Amino acid sequence: MEQAQAARAAQEAEYCAQHADFLAKITTLCTGNGSDFWDSLAADLLVAFRAPTARQIELVEGEVAKREKNASSKFVGVIGEKIELRLTVERIITLQSEFYGTNYITIARTPEGNVVTYKGLTDLGNVGETSTVKATVKDHAVYKDTHQTVIQRPRVIP
Repeated sequence: MEQAQAARAAQEAEYCAQHADFLAKITTLCTGNGSDFWDSLAADLLVAFRAPTARQIELVEGEVAKREKNASSKFVGVIGEKIELRLTVERIITLQSEFYGTNYITIARTPEGNVVTYKGLTDLGNVGETSTVKATVKDHAVYKDTHQTVIQRPRVIP
């Protein structure tokens, strides 16, 4: 029994040494409650001492980069104030509703790296496009540890 435990401890030490960089990154993503995707992935790899696949490494590195980028986001403007922003559209989510029709959630970023969101019908551009927008600051919200400025009544300035 002791010999088996010693062998497992040696195997674990070797695994941790081989994959130290990956384990350090995935540890920053884990919540510790066991129900999170990252917790499950880390536990799955550690229990069997399996090497992470290229796709798993890509997912972890992408998530770490995204969280680092979002951590620098700050609120823009004062609630109720009209502001002019230069925005690059990062994502557009389409919402279908029988009652309201089609609406969009547009997630954009300022040149300073601040996240700005808008929910409505106004077209702020396609993903990757940059435009200047005049809008009213509706709210300052924190979503998944990212500070976001919510705007309303945007008008694209040509």
